[in-house]
Amino acid sequence: MNVDLYNIEDLLSIAYMEFLINKNSKSLKQITDFIKVVVESYSEDVDLQYAEFFARLIANVQSRRGNARYHLGHDTFDEFIPTGKFFESTSFGLINLNYDLLIEKSLQSVLRNISSYHIHSKLESPYIEYFTPKKKIEFPGIPFAKLHGSVEKEIIPPTWNKSINKEIHEDWELATNLLTNATHIIFLGYSLPHTDNYIRFLFSSSLNSNKRLKRISAITLDSGGQTMQRYKAMFALDFHFHNSNLDQFFQFVSGLSSEIDFDYFDEEFTDYIAQQ
Repeated sequence: MNVDLYNIEDLLSIAYMEFLINKNSKSLKQITDFIKVVVESYSEDVDLQYAEFFARLIANVQSRRGNARYHLGHDTFDEFIPTGKFFESTSFGLINLNYDLLIEKSLQSVLRNISSYHIHSKLESPYIEYFTPKKKIEFPGIPFAKLHGSVEKEIIPPTWNKSINKEIHEDWELATNLLTNATHIIFLGYSLPHTDNYIRFLFSSSLNSNKRLKRISAITLDSGGQTMQRYKAMFALDFHFHNSNLDQFFQFVSGLSSEIDFDYFDEEFTDYIAQQ
């Protein structure tokens, strides 16, 4: 058969089918273990600069310097206090289709840095609720759905049967909730591969009940035009595609001095790219 043996999703799907039919999980375990080793090995030396900036963006919190300080030898740790949202009229939710822990580690890193005074003073950080991933909309923290599992727990094959791990049901439920209530959806660095075809039906099901959605955007490199065509085949209206790398997105957002007006995000981002 004409199967791409270098495609992780194809390998996972074949191994999972073997597991369902023959109850033999050896291949599935070998492949998932291999993926974990590769992801963890390549994540060790990754520069977290942009990931940490993204963590600050989705945490959406403003701070001010407090009056207290903690002295430890030659080091001084200033108190910082949250003063509310950075983007007052915006709430962020995240649907992650990666296996790695870069965003989770970045959230933890930023939390540690901004909470240095509280950590050394042995006080509970008031920033915990801003930088903690959550699985329920009503809980404090960042709504964070991870649809493919994670290297820290279990990697989920790209199949319709997500009951292989009961924990993953919460992630899919949260993703559905986020998509159903979103006003703007932005894809970052996602090529919409054909092996993720079930994502199309997740969106179809969720957006069918969405009465608030204004537009959908995608920001990803696309040298041959195939990625854009897959997106345009999936979304009929109010869709905007940006053939751009994520560096430009982060530079654009980091340069903002006021709240993002997502009703004009695509026009402003297009102008920004043209000026570079």
